[in-house]
Amino acid sequence: MIRQHPVEQTAGDETLARLYPFEYRRIDIAGCRVHYLDEGPRVHGAGTGLPPGSGADPLPPTTLLLLHGNPTWSFLYRELILLLRDSCRCIAPDLPGFGLSPRPPRPLRPAEHAEIVAALLDRLGLDDYLLVAHDWGGPIGLGAVQQRPRALRGLVLSNTFAWPLRGADAWRVRLFSLLAGSPPAALASWCCNAFLALGLRLAIRRRPLATAVLDGYRAPFRERARRRAIHALARELRHSAAFLARVEQGLWSFAVMRPLDAGRKVGH
Repeated sequence: MIRQHPVEQTAGDETLARLYPFEYRRIDIAGCRVHYLDEGPRVHGAGTGLPPGSGADPLPPTTLLLLHGNPTWSFLYRELILLLRDSCRCIAPDLPGFGLSPRPPRPLRPAEHAEIVAALLDRLGLDDYLLVAHDWGGPIGLGAVQQRPRALRGLVLSNTFAWPLRGADAWRVRLFSLLAGSPPAALASWCCNAFLALGLRLAIRRRPLATAVLDGYRAPFRERARRRAIHALARELRHSAAFLARVEQGLWSFAVMRPLDAGRKVGH
């Protein structure tokens, strides 16, 4: 049985509540309390006005598993969830130490995050879903779903990777990992949340984020100790080669991925 716990809006002011107007849920997994969103219909006919059992029942709603990267949280998917939750079930967890998931005693490594996500899939009984992932959400999500590839219906991946750093062309990422995971960078974030502030502004230039949106991304990391998870994942770009190699080797498993049923589309 899933144990749900009340979640205080620790990030919380009226602006965040307006930008992130969802029901907060938490469950305990492997010693970590994980916050997640679960929005949208779950059964035949939900959100369509058609009674279950009628001859006009639609196909079951598509389920989306939405995984964030570093240094973001499920807030990243707020607009997508608002757009799709009338027709799709949208599940968006916060990795332990990120967003509204309390920080564990130590930052988790990517392989451990993947185990948490895999356990969440099992606890929610998900056996038919699309993985939508960004940044570290890619290898973490792929590592989780490779344990049960036949449950996966599709992949939507953005700005991510599924292999260890290799070759001369990876020097920029190695340098980033070295600098962003270094003690001076951790000290800068401890003092003024520098990694998150600079990262969001440098990564998004075409349409600069509004101040309220930036505040939403920063809100869970107001507590200095919570920023450790950000630097830990930056270091893992270099230190999780074995996990990333397993993810790469497991990509073949998606050859057995079943397609969406005919006529069944996201948003329909």
